[in-house]
Amino acid sequence: QHTNLLAVSDVNGLVFAATNTGFSVIRTSDLRSFFAAAARNTSPAFDKSLRFIDTVAAASIASLPTFIRSADNHATVLVGFQNGIIAAWAVTGLVEGAKLDPLFVLQPPSPNLPLIDLVPNPSDRPELAVALYRQDGTPGVESGTPIMVDVRSGSFGAQLSATGSRATAVCWSVKGKQIAVGLESGEIVQVTPEGEPKDRIAKPESLPGQYFISDL
Repeated sequence: QHTNLLAVSDVNGLVFAATNTGFSVIRTSDLRSFFAAAARNTSPAFDKSLRFIDTVAAASIASLPTFIRSADNHATVLVGFQNGIIAAWAVTGLVEGAKLDPLFVLQPPSPNLPLIDLVPNPSDRPELAVALYRQDGTPGVESGTPIMVDVRSGSFGAQLSATGSRATAVCWSVKGKQIAVGLESGEIVQVTPEGEPKDRIAKPESLPGQYFISDL
């Protein structure tokens, strides 16, 4: 239910797209030419990928992508998988074909824990991303605890658990200094990457009853 299967990096002139066995690296110029040359009312198959990474066949991953993001100032492709694993690839290595193995492979906090979201920092601290894993809780609500990911060291950081309620959605601030965490309670809490709460936005008074944040 939670996926992001296409990422565009204008800086690098690349598109990263999920496939049924992994992901492809495609030049945006090739994609534009392909669309421009396609005949009307047809469904042609694109076959000019620059690189293809088979993640199902990789013993360290053995899973399909659910999230593909351009991260760390477009230097890295950050990928989350169905089995909860998070891995990253160097863009230069993919383009040149010199480094096709992942920079790191992170196991989820618990086996096969699925991801609700995986969001890289958009600005001041590009080495960071936040992962939101789904954990058992309130029936009908997909929620858990966000955890920081350091893309350069390939390691987990602080858990953003000082919210008073389970998290259902996450989003970085424009400057990348804080994370907005949507909660089961319908509130939004602003926290630092170190997990320090900074502000809290109450659920609107016009929404009586049970509401949670589904997206930010």
